[in-house]
Amino acid sequence: NFTTDRHVKTCFDVNYSSNNVGARDNKDYYSKTFKKSIVLVGDSFAEGYGIKLENTFSKVIERKLNKNVINLGSSGSDPRHNYLRFKKFAKNEDFEEIIYFFFPLNDFINKKDLVKSTNKKNNFILYFYEDIRDFLYNFTYSFNTIRTIKFLIINKDKSFNNQAYQYKDKEGIDYTFNFINKVMSLENKKKTLIVIPAKKDMRFNKSEKNYKKLYWFKELLSLSKKLNFNIIDLNDVFDIKKVNQYFHSCDGHWSSYGNFAAAEHFLNHRKQEK
Repeated sequence: NFTTDRHVKTCFDVNYSSNNVGARDNKDYYSKTFKKSIVLVGDSFAEGYGIKLENTFSKVIERKLNKNVINLGSSGSDPRHNYLRFKKFAKNEDFEEIIYFFFPLNDFINKKDLVKSTNKKNNFILYFYEDIRDFLYNFTYSFNTIRTIKFLIINKDKSFNNQAYQYKDKEGIDYTFNFINKVMSLENKKKTLIVIPAKKDMRFNKSEKNYKKLYWFKELLSLSKKLNFNIIDLNDVFDIKKVNQYFHSCDGHWSSYGNFAAAEHFLNHRKQEK
């Protein structure tokens, strides 16, 4: 059932293997695998972009807690896709705990990008991208390539500057959190949402970290109280002096060090909650 792929950049050379449902793991997922397990939901940070499987967040906590971790992370996905994977593979299974990775830099969904114009001829490229994206999003590395092409060739706008921790589009925030709500609303589960800063978020001075007064952060806090889940904001605990250690030198994803650090903070927080 396992398929393999190789991912090479200037700072890493990693082999990926996917299991019977297409997730990045060295074990297949069946109903018995889910029993008393932890389900990890997210994008490339959860999947383990550019690092060996044993160094991913999911495998680190799996070893530490001696529990199966079901890794539903997939590169290039957003909260809408995360919910669809969760619904298909995990929602009705007998697991114990959910960890949700939220990466503000590219997890907020701009609703305007999802509204298709009635004029197909003038929007052929957008239609083509949307159709291919919907087909490829489910556990395929191809989707990440399609998303990158779309951003570089089609978007060419300034919206990138409105992303990350300074995101302010209320409509996009509400739409995005609607899908997080659907994942985190399950009852009788231990639930944690981990907010992941990009490099530029970490480099804000303490006095400039005003994002906690912004609509998205206050709404996230409100949602956590309503649905009874914990929030770990890694921007509060990651050390700015180590910013270049947390991330690949050639890429904005976590290095092995970043994965171990995030796992350590999660485990410490989990221990304190008991």
